[in-house]
Amino acid sequence: PFGEYYFLETKAPEGYLLNLAKQYFTVHKDGKVIGHTNIENEKIKREVEFTKKDTMNLKTVPGATLEVQDAKTKKVVWTGTTGKDGKVKLVLEYGEYIYHEIVAPKGYVKADKYGKIIVTEKGATIQEVVWNEPITSDYELTKKDTISLKALSGCEVEIKNAETGEVVFKGVT
Repeated sequence: PFGEYYFLETKAPEGYLLNLAKQYFTVHKDGKVIGHTNIENEKIKREVEFTKKDTMNLKTVPGATLEVQDAKTKKVVWTGTTGKDGKVKLVLEYGEYIYHEIVAPKGYVKADKYGKIIVTEKGATIQEVVWNEPITSDYELTKKDTISLKALSGCEVEIKNAETGEVVFKGVT
């Protein structure tokens, strides 16, 4: 019958947010309908933040390149590199994804593990930590007397990163 009406969405399609806005329309005496006749839905999206960390000292690591694929199609949907803070952010739509590291930062072994992200209608920002093991080597330093060639004990030594000047080891012979 003619009159004023509204409709309200009570269940959204999978992967979309529920639209709670009332959609008004009018049916005139001549049968014409004026007003809204459809509802628009916004896709569910969530922010994802990756943080790369060093397994030895737990510091964040810049320069790691990560890739995210759609879990069903295996299609790459995003590629990015961690910044100076060791973090990178992206936004993913509703669905399941697989991520992995494709390029390790300088001085680190590439992480070979794959991770899974599931974006659902419920949830907050997704935070994933991807760990990198530094490339290391055993190094033995011996302090000797230049004349007798006897080992000297009690000498304090520091080993510094040649690029950054950061002290990476302190010890006493």
